[in-house]
Amino acid sequence: MQHFRRQLPGLDGQGKTTLVKLLLRLYDPTSGEILLNGTNIKKYNVDKYRKSVGIVFQDFQVYAASLYENISMCKDKGNNKKQKENAMDLLIKFGFKKAQYLVHGIDTSVTTEFDKMGVNFSGGEKQKIATARALYSPHTFYVLDEPSSALDPISEDILNTAMKKLTGNKTVLFISHRLAMAKDVDKIIVMNQGEIIETGTHDQLIKSRGKYAKMWDAQSKRYNISV
Repeated sequence: MQHFRRQLPGLDGQGKTTLVKLLLRLYDPTSGEILLNGTNIKKYNVDKYRKSVGIVFQDFQVYAASLYENISMCKDKGNNKKQKENAMDLLIKFGFKKAQYLVHGIDTSVTTEFDKMGVNFSGGEKQKIATARALYSPHTFYVLDEPSSALDPISEDILNTAMKKLTGNKTVLFISHRLAMAKDVDKIIVMNQGEIIETGTHDQLIKSRGKYAKMWDAQSKRYNISV
C-alpha cells in the first residue's frame, strides 16, 4: 500500500465511521466490494487483516490495568523493560509528559477501580493512551477516528505532528470534524449522507467552493486560519 495520508471530513451521521467499520470488516458490504492492493478484502484472513490495521475509534476504551498494559494490550510479565520504555516514549511524544512523573510511571494503574493508587485520567489523556495503543505495534496502515477530539488545539498539534513522524511512509486515514490539519494531507474525501461527494487537496477543494470549503470557512473565521 502506498504512502498516502487522507482525511475524511463530513457532518455528523454522514457515514464516515460506518465506512471505517466496513474497511475493517466489522461489517461486510451488501453490494460492491472493497479492495486492498487490488484484492477483495474478504479474501484475506480476517484476523490477520484486522491485525494489520492500527485503529483508534471514537468510542475507545481504557481498562483497569496498568498504563503499559493499556498500550501494549499484553499482560505485564515483568521482563519487558524495553517494551515499557517504548510505551512511555510514545506517551511523551504525544505530549503526555505527566506520565513519566507519576509515582509508578508506566506501571501506574489506570482508574482506581481495583487500585487505590491508580489514576483517573482526563478525557484528553485517555485519548493519548488509546492513540499510543494504535501506534505501539507496527501496522500496514492506520485508521484514526477523531483521534484528537478531546484535546485543546496545542495538544492536538503535538499529537498530529508526532503521529505524522511515527507513521512514516504508511497509509493513514484520519476522520475529523476539525479541519486545521487538512492542509497537510495528500487527499481529502468529503462524505454526505453516506456518499463521497468531494475529493482533492485542500487547495483544490477550497477553489471548488463546495461542502468542504463551507465547513472550512465556518471553522476558520473562528480561529483565524488563513487559506
